[in-house]
Amino acid sequence: MPRSFVREARRRVGPKRARIGPIVERLAAEHQDATIALRFRSPLELLVSVMLSAQTTDVNVNRVTERLFEKYRSPEDYLAVPAEELERDVFATGFYRQKTKSIRGTMKLLLEEFDGEV
Repeated sequence: MPRSFVREARRRVGPKRARIGPIVERLAAEHQDATIALRFRSPLELLVSVMLSAQTTDVNVNRVTERLFEKYRSPEDYLAVPAEELERDVFATGFYRQKTKSIRGTMKLLLEEFDGEV
């Protein structure tokens, strides 16, 4: 039977940051074969994929991002089109209006605060 670390994680033994490292290490050791199902080629694509993955399947996100990542290659590309066009491009993932707002806001922040780098 797999060992549960829930009780240990909830124990107040110090700051959360100090407890996170050992927990992540144990999870990585227990689940060495774990992989991410989202398809991406860059940190920006991963960020967008994760944002689109809320309330939908990874299969659906991969289907949508296949076309999306051909059209949008940089943060500037996401801001260069009208919001309605981006909404149509992400419509199939659901909650498309909110996701569009979040993506555009994140791209603006990336450009203003991080020179467009994730």
